[in-house]
Amino acid sequence: MKADLGVLLFILITGLVISSLMSSFVDIISALYVLGGALSFALCASGVWNSRERLEAASEGAVICGWLGALIGAIAIVSKSDFQWEGLGPAIGIMLLTIMYGYFVKVVVRLVLLSRSSQ
Repeated sequence: MKADLGVLLFILITGLVISSLMSSFVDIISALYVLGGALSFALCASGVWNSRERLEAASEGAVICGWLGALIGAIAIVSKSDFQWEGLGPAIGIMLLTIMYGYFVKVVVRLVLLSRSSQ
Protein backbone atom coordinates (compact mmCIF):
# COMPACT_ATOMS: atom_id res chain seq x y z
CA MET A 1 0.00 0.00 0.00
CA LYS A 2 2.78 2.45 0.91
CA ALA A 3 4.66 1.62 -2.29
CA ASP A 4 1.63 2.28 -4.44
CA LEU A 5 0.91 5.53 -2.66
CA GLY A 6 4.53 6.73 -2.87
CA VAL A 7 4.86 5.92 -6.57
CA LEU A 8 1.48 7.48 -7.34
CA LEU A 9 2.36 10.63 -5.39
CA PHE A 10 5.69 10.96 -7.21
CA ILE A 11 4.02 10.54 -10.61
CA LEU A 12 1.26 13.04 -9.73
CA ILE A 13 3.71 15.68 -8.51
CA THR A 14 5.89 15.21 -11.58
CA GLY A 15 2.81 15.47 -13.80
CA LEU A 16 1.73 18.68 -12.12
CA VAL A 17 5.17 20.21 -12.55
CA ILE A 18 5.33 19.49 -16.28
CA SER A 19 1.62 19.83 -17.07
CA SER A 20 1.92 23.21 -18.77
CA LEU A 21 4.37 21.80 -21.32
CA MET A 22 3.22 18.17 -21.32
CA SER A 23 3.63 17.70 -25.06
CA SER A 24 7.30 18.64 -24.76
CA PHE A 25 7.87 15.74 -22.37
CA VAL A 26 6.34 12.96 -24.46
CA ASP A 27 8.27 11.04 -27.10
CA ILE A 28 7.25 7.44 -27.68
CA ILE A 29 10.46 6.38 -29.45
CA SER A 30 12.63 7.65 -26.57
CA ALA A 31 10.41 5.97 -24.00
CA LEU A 32 10.45 2.66 -25.87
CA TYR A 33 14.24 2.80 -26.17
CA VAL A 34 14.71 3.37 -22.43
CA LEU A 35 12.06 0.85 -21.35
CA GLY A 36 13.44 -1.73 -23.78
CA GLY A 37 16.89 -1.27 -22.31
CA ALA A 38 15.54 -1.57 -18.77
CA LEU A 39 13.71 -4.76 -19.69
CA SER A 40 16.82 -6.19 -21.35
CA PHE A 41 18.94 -5.55 -18.27
CA ALA A 42 16.22 -7.03 -16.04
CA LEU A 43 16.08 -10.19 -18.16
CA CYS A 44 19.86 -10.61 -17.91
CA ALA A 45 19.85 -10.40 -14.10
CA SER A 46 19.38 -13.42 -11.88
CA GLY A 47 16.58 -14.08 -9.42
CA VAL A 48 12.82 -14.29 -9.60
CA TRP A 49 10.99 -11.81 -11.80
CA ASN A 50 10.30 -9.14 -9.16
CA SER A 51 13.46 -9.70 -7.11
CA ARG A 52 15.61 -6.86 -5.87
CA GLU A 53 18.45 -7.85 -8.23
CA ARG A 54 16.25 -7.68 -11.33
CA LEU A 55 14.69 -4.37 -10.31
CA GLU A 56 18.10 -2.83 -9.64
CA ALA A 57 19.37 -4.12 -12.98
CA ALA A 58 16.32 -2.63 -14.71
CA SER A 59 16.88 0.76 -13.08
CA GLU A 60 20.56 0.79 -14.05
CA GLY A 61 19.68 -0.35 -17.57
CA ALA A 62 17.18 2.48 -17.94
CA VAL A 63 19.80 5.08 -16.99
CA ILE A 64 22.46 3.55 -19.25
CA CYS A 65 20.06 3.41 -22.19
CA GLY A 66 18.97 6.97 -21.45
CA TRP A 67 22.54 8.19 -21.80
CA LEU A 68 23.13 6.03 -24.89
CA GLY A 69 19.96 7.44 -26.43
CA ALA A 70 21.21 10.97 -25.76
CA LEU A 71 24.52 10.17 -27.44
CA ILE A 72 22.72 8.67 -30.43
CA GLY A 73 20.56 11.80 -30.62
CA ALA A 74 23.60 14.08 -30.40
CA ILE A 75 25.30 12.19 -33.22
CA ALA A 76 22.14 12.42 -35.31
CA ILE A 77 21.89 16.17 -34.71
CA VAL A 78 25.53 16.86 -35.53
CA SER A 79 25.64 14.62 -38.59
CA LYS A 80 22.68 16.33 -40.24
CA SER A 81 24.02 17.91 -43.44
CA ASP A 82 21.26 20.54 -43.87
CA PHE A 83 21.76 22.10 -40.43
CA GLN A 84 19.04 24.60 -39.47
CA TRP A 85 19.12 26.67 -36.30
CA GLU A 86 15.33 26.60 -35.94
CA GLY A 87 15.27 22.85 -35.44
CA LEU A 88 18.17 22.72 -32.99
CA GLY A 89 16.17 23.44 -29.82
CA PRO A 90 13.47 20.78 -30.31
CA ALA A 91 16.08 18.24 -31.43
CA ILE A 92 18.15 18.80 -28.29
CA GLY A 93 14.98 18.59 -26.20
CA ILE A 94 14.12 15.18 -27.61
CA MET A 95 17.74 14.11 -27.21
CA LEU A 96 17.59 14.93 -23.49
CA LEU A 97 14.27 13.15 -22.95
CA THR A 98 15.98 9.75 -22.95
CA ILE A 99 18.10 10.79 -19.97
CA MET A 100 15.04 12.06 -18.13
CA TYR A 101 13.10 8.86 -18.86
CA GLY A 102 16.01 6.75 -17.63
CA TYR A 103 16.25 8.58 -14.33
CA PHE A 104 12.46 8.62 -13.97
CA VAL A 105 12.41 4.81 -14.22
CA LYS A 106 15.25 4.64 -11.71
CA VAL A 107 13.40 6.83 -9.21
CA VAL A 108 10.21 4.76 -9.48
CA VAL A 109 12.17 1.51 -8.99
CA ARG A 110 14.03 3.01 -6.01
CA LEU A 111 10.72 4.06 -4.44
CA VAL A 112 9.42 0.50 -4.80
CA LEU A 113 12.61 -0.96 -3.31
CA LEU A 114 12.55 1.51 -0.41
CA SER A 115 8.97 0.64 0.40
CA ARG A 116 9.86 -3.07 0.40
CA SER A 117 12.81 -2.62 2.76
CA SER A 118 10.74 -0.78 5.36
CA GLN A 119 8.27 -3.64 5.74
